[in-house]
Amino acid sequence: SQAFLRCEQRHLQSRRYFLFSPSERRGFVISRPAPLSSDEKNLVLVTALFGFGVLIVLHNAQFITTDASRFHPAFQEKYMANLPVVLSHGVSAMVALVVGPFQLWREARAKWRRAHRRLGMVYLLAVLAAAPTGMIMGLMAFGGVAAQGFFAVLSTLWFLTAVLALQAIWSRDFFAHRHWMILNYAMTFGAVVLRIELSLLELVG
Repeated sequence: SQAFLRCEQRHLQSRRYFLFSPSERRGFVISRPAPLSSDEKNLVLVTALFGFGVLIVLHNAQFITTDASRFHPAFQEKYMANLPVVLSHGVSAMVALVVGPFQLWREARAKWRRAHRRLGMVYLLAVLAAAPTGMIMGLMAFGGVAAQGFFAVLSTLWFLTAVLALQAIWSRDFFAHRHWMILNYAMTFGAVVLRIELSLLELVG
């Protein structure tokens, strides 16, 4: 894409500068990088979201199993008793997490409309499966009523914003569709934020 090529040109120019010796650098004029364009910023954002999403998927893939020993001891009994819900939520949520960023890529959306529509349907179907199962799993969460209530509200909003996004595109209200999809993916990405927070808390002790 044009945005990717512009970023690569900036990188190569900076790299050439540091390959020169100090004496050679005096005669080399490196232009000040221009601010990133809107499309370039969008590409950086999409790349970051996809990268973090893939990391979480790789980490959580170990839990898509029927082996109880893979689960935390505190959750083994609950998860094995509700294994279809756990597996359904895990698979659908991971699909939504890695597909979502491509729906936010403006340049790809303009060039490949059919792919955008098909991936969008895959994403929405994944969310519509992950949200209800997420609510059930949320009711198993430790932390008392506060934690369980939080996951219940999040799952409800996650489901409703997906329905509203679907309704908006059926009505050809593209502005509303984009609005609801961005809100929806923000909730999808909450899995990444939660994992980072838990990891930091484990490090702190």
